[in-house]
Amino acid sequence: MLDERSSWANDWSILLDREHRQQATTSHGTFTVQKLIESLRHAEERDIVCRGLASNVPLLMTDTNGSHVVLKLLQCLAPQETQFLYDGMCRSLVAIGCDRQGCCIVQKCAEVANPEQLMQVQQAVLANVLQLAPDPFGNYVVANMLDHCKRLQQRRGVDECMLAMLPKLGQLSTNKFSSNVVEKALKNCSEHVAALVVAQLAVEAVLHEVAFNQYGNYVVQTALLVSPVPQLAALVQHLQPLLPQLRQVNYGRKIEAKAEMAARRLQNGGPPLAGSPHSQGYYAGGASSQSPAKSGSAQSSPYHPLSRGHTCTLLPMPPMPLS
Repeated sequence: MLDERSSWANDWSILLDREHRQQATTSHGTFTVQKLIESLRHAEERDIVCRGLASNVPLLMTDTNGSHVVLKLLQCLAPQETQFLYDGMCRSLVAIGCDRQGCCIVQKCAEVANPEQLMQVQQAVLANVLQLAPDPFGNYVVANMLDHCKRLQQRRGVDECMLAMLPKLGQLSTNKFSSNVVEKALKNCSEHVAALVVAQLAVEAVLHEVAFNQYGNYVVQTALLVSPVPQLAALVQHLQPLLPQLRQVNYGRKIEAKAEMAARRLQNGGPPLAGSPHSQGYYAGGASSQSPAKSGSAQSSPYHPLSRGHTCTLLPMPPMPLS
């Protein structure tokens, strides 16, 4: 009986790997392949089918039908048996992560990964953060990685992400999507890295560009809330000449209000406001960040980091077609 089942699985492996590479991405084929995965009972069978799908990982993860095959593999197979998914995903992370369907699959893979696989995903994200962060869908992948780092108290991963973005801080802070990532990293990084970020932000040319931008102004507001005191003084000082012009726009008045709060904190010598990583208890379940909410933003979650006009949800699988 095992020989018959292995022969059946081997036939499917040949079918998936040769003439019909897109078998798992068709409306009929996705149901068939998922049923095949559910029926696998022996390690040899699972290995044969996984080898048949291994060459198609980017296609599977970015296709509406194929992504459900990936979810079925994650559901039915052990982590060590799905390693080929993580290897293929990390090799093509930019192409997959910048796709509407793919970015959700990357997050799902990170959610169910074992510690070694999660570290593999994090390293791949960090290596490609400058390409992922400004993308309408790739920014979700980076934000999700930062959420995992916070949950696991891995501040080093957040620091590495923030440092990777530091050379292009002005450009990323004024981008509709990467500004979210900059804010999230700034809220969660270590005090030393936050000091480097604020020092870079306090450069006159960078501050002017960011403060007067419809997205960058949120980064400035966040910096005023979470900056360490020495760097906060320089930031407030460089903001003062810009305030008369900033008062002419709504977000400028919000910056002014945060600057006044920061000035009071400097006078009192107080710590960053509650909710920043530098306030006591943040990584031990402290209050959530008090960063100003964006108009029309979605609530933060593993699948919906703060969004400016885009959502990241798996597209539903179409109904089973009639034969």
